[in-house]
Amino acid sequence: DAIRNIWINKYDYILIDVNPNLGPLTILGLMAAPITNILIPAFPEESSRQAVIALADTIETLLANDFSQQINILGILIAKYERNNISGKYLKFFSQLAENMDTILFKTLIPKSVIVSEAIALKQSIFERRKSAPIIDKYNEFCDEFLQRLEYFKNNNCQAE
Repeated sequence: DAIRNIWINKYDYILIDVNPNLGPLTILGLMAAPITNILIPAFPEESSRQAVIALADTIETLLANDFSQQINILGILIAKYERNNISGKYLKFFSQLAENMDTILFKTLIPKSVIVSEAIALKQSIFERRKSAPIIDKYNEFCDEFLQRLEYFKNNNCQAE
């Protein structure tokens, strides 16, 4: 609790990026502050569908056992999106799941792109790898949408911090 209070008094936002699994680091990340705002990235594929369902169950369990914790799910972001029937199927699923989780599916869809794989292999961000590309425009578009979502939480007393 002492560390949590130091963070809250010193920073407006703290970003904690955890591996896409439900191990101890993810649980600690969810419980790192009295108010935690979560962005859930998802891919239009079966393993991601199962992982997001498991994450939703974990969040529900955590909240049921800690009444002082507030977890706001800011939304689900679809990445590695391709225009095909399978992606469309998963897009519908994640839209319904977001509604069931009382959150949104972000409108911005991050397309599948070789630039991401190249940047990871070279240990660079996509912004270092290329100065301009459609995926960079999409990430910038998402940032605008995400900031609007944070503003929504702030203006509606959802205590997004």
